[in-house]
Amino acid sequence: MRAQIRGLEQAERNVQDGISLIQTAEGGLSIIENPLLQRMRELAVQASNGTLTPEDRQIIQKEMDHIKEAINDIANDSEFNEIKLLRPPVIQGNEGSISDPKADIIFLIDDSGSMQGGIDEVTKGISSFVNDLSTYGNVRVGTVSTVHPGRNLPLTDDISIIKNHLSTVHIATSGTSTPYQHMIDYAPSGSMGSTLGYDSNSKKIFVLLTDTYNESGSVSETDVKSTLDTNNIFSYVFGIHIIGSKNYFSYSESYDEFANKIFIPSTPDEIASNISPGLAEQIITDSGFGQEKIFEPVILHVGANSWDTFTIHLLDARTPNLGIDDVVVDTISEAQDAIGKIDEAIQTVSSERTKFGAYQNTLEHINNNVANYKINLTKAESLIRDADLPKEFSNLTNKKILLESSQAMLAQANQQSVLQFLK
Repeated sequence: MRAQIRGLEQAERNVQDGISLIQTAEGGLSIIENPLLQRMRELAVQASNGTLTPEDRQIIQKEMDHIKEAINDIANDSEFNEIKLLRPPVIQGNEGSISDPKADIIFLIDDSGSMQGGIDEVTKGISSFVNDLSTYGNVRVGTVSTVHPGRNLPLTDDISIIKNHLSTVHIATSGTSTPYQHMIDYAPSGSMGSTLGYDSNSKKIFVLLTDTYNESGSVSETDVKSTLDTNNIFSYVFGIHIIGSKNYFSYSESYDEFANKIFIPSTPDEIASNISPGLAEQIITDSGFGQEKIFEPVILHVGANSWDTFTIHLLDARTPNLGIDDVVVDTISEAQDAIGKIDEAIQTVSSERTKFGAYQNTLEHINNNVANYKINLTKAESLIRDADLPKEFSNLTNKKILLESSQAMLAQANQQSVLQFLK
């Protein structure tokens, strides 16, 4: 009973911590819903008006972009004891089974001189991709320069390290780019594969970003395809063709020999957007990694026994998961579409706040029940283990009196016996 009582005392503290966690998460969602999402909707309605000029809408778009950043900051920074409350990791896939627990993604970046017009968009897209890295589960990212091996970044899940490295990526002043040879050399079984630190149990994904259709030497599509198949590598190719200041994507049928997906944006600005969220969505669709994301819950222990648990399901409140990351108001039709997307995001956040409120009410009921259970159990334990001191002292006094009386009677009898003997 004493073990149960102490367990219930700790359970009360656990429940209070759980309520605090829920209040922290709900507080973050409250700010996201109002004023941030409400302001986005107001701006979208404003941009839908025909009296505005394109320049007016550009100014509105800038404010909306800042609001998106603010929403992502809140989602990234809302923590309770270092537990991410509004960007939990993915633990389950689309068919009720655990998805691949690990993925190693290698970006092979063509940093030759001909990529001068697109390298900034490439690094911008990769940087945006890693911002959402934890969304996809246990994912690591590495980079390979197709000109200088000294610029490579071994696989890591530290977003700050990845982004810092990307900020240093620039066009090489000399050297020859051999992107397809690199796909062979930097495969796990390749001559340079060990330098990237692959996990033997991870899904392997290559993303090649280059403007080179082919390269001099003995490398063939067959060689590349054989290497990718042997190492079970899922691959993507961005065929970037740059002429002067104009960037556009060109397509080569030969890519089909070894690439699972080829991205062909129509404008320079689409290079980054096709990497994130475009690439991320394509990986999820094609490879099944993290489909229909189910996020890791917080499980509270709310009783004295092993089965006394309570599960809190969290929400990823970042803009990609809310469906508003691509919201733009450059035209009236886009602004009107934005209103619908923002309405859906508001509904999602509102529903989650309602759910958190229900969690809190339930935990308060659980806390009251635990407190009542502890009081009754403590009383029962007291009846068994604690003595009734007044009653016991009364019993002791009675026994002392009986003992003294018996001793007095015995003494009297002995005295009578002695007198009889003396006569």
